[in-house]
Amino acid sequence: MGTECTSFHNVIQKSCDDLLNEAQDIRNVFDTFIEKERKNNRLRLKATIYVLHWCAFQGVAYRGHDEGTDSINKGNFRQMLKAISDFNTKMEELFRIDPKYASYISPSIQKEVLNLISTRARRMICAEIDGEKFCLVVDEARDQSNKEQMSIVLRFLNKDGFVMERFFGLVHVPHTTTQTLKNAIYYVMSNNNLDLKSIRGQGYDGASNMQGHFKGFQALISNDCPYVYYVHCFAYRFQLAFMDASQEVIALQKFFTRLSFVINVVGASSKRVDQIRDAQAK
Repeated sequence: MGTECTSFHNVIQKSCDDLLNEAQDIRNVFDTFIEKERKNNRLRLKATIYVLHWCAFQGVAYRGHDEGTDSINKGNFRQMLKAISDFNTKMEELFRIDPKYASYISPSIQKEVLNLISTRARRMICAEIDGEKFCLVVDEARDQSNKEQMSIVLRFLNKDGFVMERFFGLVHVPHTTTQTLKNAIYYVMSNNNLDLKSIRGQGYDGASNMQGHFKGFQALISNDCPYVYYVHCFAYRFQLAFMDASQEVIALQKFFTRLSFVINVVGASSKRVDQIRDAQAK
């Protein structure tokens, strides 16, 4: 009886050891698979970030009109990835068989990566300012989608004493009232840890909502920052001065009238444009 119990115990012990070994083997295979997938995902994401950065630097559109599998032109982003894959067997394999949960090429991923890149760029600009004084340059315009966009540019002296101008962001504003613009500016400044009391200059166009002495945007900023000096944009000032001056010179009026007529006539015909180019070449 004791021998049978011992043999039964040995069989059970061997079975348990075999199960533990099989479980460990499965665990090793699973870990190897997970590590391989992790490396593949990192490579996909690295390629995606590179292409997004390239498109942003070149200022080209990301998405195409038709990104379906049968499309011959899927847009700059996907076509650039395809070009990279054509010269790399590993990349071609990764993007030819898309994973189920981690392709890293969807529009939402593109927007997320671009947002991270823009955040990093703003941090670098803030580090370049390094708590020193700076000037604020703001302008609004309506974009192609009929949305009012406000551009923000920071002007400051770097550590070497050179004047630097950095584009800091583009903010959508529902309307151009002074309080709306002020709230948008303060929101951007506070989110990037920029001290409003460090503003020493502000430059805008000559619209009443911007340069008004009592309720204009520059007046609201000056009330909170008494050391801020407002400068009317020199480009707008030059344009206004040029327009006023040209109205008093008859010869200049005739010149620009005839010039606009020539531009319209030449621009309406490709043959005339070629003749102008040939004349310029000679």
